[in-house]
Amino acid sequence: MFSRRQLLSGFIAAAGIGPNSSPLRADPIGRPAAEPGNGNVIARIRDAAEAAGFQYGIAVQAIDRISKPGPDGCGTLADFIRDQAMIYVPGIAFLPEHIQPQKDYFTLEQARLFIARARRDAKDFRIHCLLYPSHEPEWVAADVNESNWQSRMDAHFEAIASVPGVGSALNIDVTNELISARYDSNDGYRPNKWYRAAGGPAYIPYAFGKARALFPDCPLFWCHDHTEQITDDFHRSQTRFVLNALERALKAGAPIDGYNMQGHLQLRLGFDRLRLISFLNDLKSNLGLRIIIGELDCRTGYLTDRQTDTLPPKEYKRRQYDQDSAHLVEAFLDTALPFVKSSGGRQVLTWGISDIDNSWEENPRTGTPAGERPLPFDTDYRPKLMNAAIIRSFERMN
Repeated sequence: MFSRRQLLSGFIAAAGIGPNSSPLRADPIGRPAAEPGNGNVIARIRDAAEAAGFQYGIAVQAIDRISKPGPDGCGTLADFIRDQAMIYVPGIAFLPEHIQPQKDYFTLEQARLFIARARRDAKDFRIHCLLYPSHEPEWVAADVNESNWQSRMDAHFEAIASVPGVGSALNIDVTNELISARYDSNDGYRPNKWYRAAGGPAYIPYAFGKARALFPDCPLFWCHDHTEQITDDFHRSQTRFVLNALERALKAGAPIDGYNMQGHLQLRLGFDRLRLISFLNDLKSNLGLRIIIGELDCRTGYLTDRQTDTLPPKEYKRRQYDQDSAHLVEAFLDTALPFVKSSGGRQVLTWGISDIDNSWEENPRTGTPAGERPLPFDTDYRPKLMNAAIIRSFERMN
């Protein structure tokens, strides 16, 4: 296991980036520039991904967010996403609080608009997600109980299935973030309302079984966080609990086809290649799951008064932040992409494309500070070192 300092020093040396080397650069029109002597420049991540047998996708957020002006004030962020992506995933349109904000009151317009946009833009799409206990409306806590949890879940899933075109999704995240190592005395299961109502984790195979009945031809995925950087006791416990929960659900008959490893990376955590290989091998070879990366980005991980073991973003020089992020993303992808490809997952999505709209903007409630730069392009739509790093990782998969 490497410290953050060891990680960066090693990758800088391996990449040939040092005081006597020519730094990576980007040209002014949004295309990663070639290093000296390299005449083959792939303009977009999607092109490198497709050439290597992958699909590259981008999260599509709410209309007010993707309506922001595009490069040089031309078009919109939505237009830029359309040009860069092969597949779309909804950022919030299918989350429980948006689908059913009040008991028995379903609002499906955002979901309809997402699928309509994907069709209009001639894009494949995946769905995120049916059950997300951390993002549920308040009525769930007040209403769901041991006598009605199945019917409540049925009604919610059936409403989603009624959205025109949803059945043509490439795959669906049925569940999201069900495990946390904070609950070690509970085998890692978050004691959410569904867990308590079902008297344990039986709600998980039930959810997948219901999803299979509604979407018989669509691969069903288990989505989770905190399984990418297995560098401390928390994350070692996290991956163990996730594997145990997956195995238990599969043995109970849950029709789980794949694992969506989110890919929200943090500079503060460093990287342990061998532990990630072991985890991915368990998913693929022991559990027989397809693997995708569904929410890739990279931030410092600094949280005010909570996670202060790294520099806050404002104390980074931009070049250093972008270089550190690029090295970490490249190391992660170089480790994970062989498993994504060989397992049959073949999909990598970033949780946005430009820093002009990202999920780690300043938020006093969560402690997220200002200044995070988590995505491949900056706020002016200029490609960052991360963009070139992702392209290189895909090129090595040819």
